[in-house]
Amino acid sequence: MLCPSLISTLVDEDWNFNIHADNRLHCFHNYEYLKRRIRYDASRHNILALTERPTHVPAAIDDFAFCGYDILDSDDAISVLVNCGMFPSIYTAADLNQFGLVDDLDRVTNIAETIRDTYPDDHHCRNCHVFGIARYTAAT
Repeated sequence: MLCPSLISTLVDEDWNFNIHADNRLHCFHNYEYLKRRIRYDASRHNILALTERPTHVPAAIDDFAFCGYDILDSDDAISVLVNCGMFPSIYTAADLNQFGLVDDLDRVTNIAETIRDTYPDDHHCRNCHVFGIARYTAAT
């Protein structure tokens, strides 16, 4: 749900550049290929670089601006931070930046741990995990 996929049907060449694991066939590891594939238009498209379960601050990627960290639910479908209601005893709006993300990896890791521990029977929370998110910012 971070961004809807612009690719509805995979073509043979996609298999050289997409992620084959965990049903992520519409995620790509080569943004130059993806830009060509979708006929990238900076005024209409967002390309996101995701780091799943980061253990350290992700390295900077040329042409991408780091936006912060999100906590995705057990299905990688929704943000636990902003789409599951607030957990005021665990974090507040003051923890979120202008993108609705958390800037600090240690803080977001603690929030995710506490949510999992506090709500182990909630489907969205029991296996929630952190993603680092950066957005492609080059005009072309």
